[in-house]
Amino acid sequence: MYGSEISEKIKAYCYERNMKVSELLRVSGLSAHLIDDWQNGKTEPSFPALIRICESLSIDIKDLFVGGQRLTVSQIEILEEWRVLSDIQRSAIFDYIDAMKGCKR
Repeated sequence: MYGSEISEKIKAYCYERNMKVSELLRVSGLSAHLIDDWQNGKTEPSFPALIRICESLSIDIKDLFVGGQRLTVSQIEILEEWRVLSDIQRSAIFDYIDAMKGCKR
C-alpha cells in the first residue's frame, strides 16, 4: 500500500505552503476523512482524488510518486490529456467516474 506514503507527502506540501490539510480538502472538494483513511490503510488514493489535490496544491502528480510508486505510461498519457480539458470537461469526467463506481459525490 502506498496511501500512507502519499498522505505524508501531501501533508508535507501543505506544510510548505502554510496550508492546513483541512483547507486543502475544502479547496479540493474532498471529504475530511480521506487522508486519514489512506494513512490508516483503509483505502488507496483514487486517481481523481489525487488530481484534485495536486491541482489545489499547484504541484504535478508525479511529485507524489518520486521515490515511491511510479506512474505508468498510460497514467502519464491520461495526465497529459487531462491538462488540456476545460473545467466543464473535467467535471463531466468526475461524474462519469462516479457513475461507473455507482456512487455520488
